[in-house]
Amino acid sequence: MQPNQLADFGSFLAGARFQTYLDNCQNDRKLALTTYTWNSKLAAELARILGHVEVVLRHAMDLQLRSWNADQPRVAGQTDLNDARKRDGGNSEEWLKHPAPLLFKLVNTRTRTGKILSTYDGALRRAIDGSNERDPAHPRHATYVTHDDIIAHTTFGFWLHLLPNPKHRHAPLSSLSQQERSKELAARRLWSEALCKAFPGKTNAYVVQYYVQRAHALRNRIAHHEPLLHTDRKSYFRTSTRLLHGINPAVGSWVGSTAQVVQILNKRPRQKP
Repeated sequence: MQPNQLADFGSFLAGARFQTYLDNCQNDRKLALTTYTWNSKLAAELARILGHVEVVLRHAMDLQLRSWNADQPRVAGQTDLNDARKRDGGNSEEWLKHPAPLLFKLVNTRTRTGKILSTYDGALRRAIDGSNERDPAHPRHATYVTHDDIIAHTTFGFWLHLLPNPKHRHAPLSSLSQQERSKELAARRLWSEALCKAFPGKTNAYVVQYYVQRAHALRNRIAHHEPLLHTDRKSYFRTSTRLLHGINPAVGSWVGSTAQVVQILNKRPRQKP
């Protein structure tokens, strides 16, 4: 981008957003603009890495939950979301659609009024919309939505809440609300019976939750195009690769070896002395 083009581009940034860069560059407008474009390159590279993290994380946890849920005893006549929709819980690999009672507590949220918000219903709607919105020439345009499609349309944050919460690690369970206590106990049991197998390289559930939480936080920051100037970028990057190593060392090493984060960080624009 030529200097005059760079200056024109700066006029299209919101004042409050651009002020962050001006403050960081001692009001040097040209340096602030080059730093803005550098931040964009860094965000794009981190987003690429986090894409790998999310896909691998989802797959690893889904595999274990399929197996675990299929092994659970059936609970005939259990109510799913309301009295008009009943099914048998357990004995199904489609754990999001037919969660066993323990998992049901974690994949659905009960509001204060008692209404249950279904993660499955939300992901299903997004999967159907995605199928219908594909180009008509796409081989899977408007095709039947599968379990894999639905899993792909869950949010990153959803997976975070399937893990035990570090906030409750040392807190007496009696200090938690009934709903918090129920979910924490369910998450701990789910970890010991199923999800620990998704992370053979990491035995501590709270460390895994911390890694996932940081990856999720960074992803959200990048998705909202927030500056990364005051973020510990190297630490977030290391956390993401450590999470992948916990799932599979070869995958973690591959992602780490292809990443350009350190190279981009070393090219951050600086003021001339």
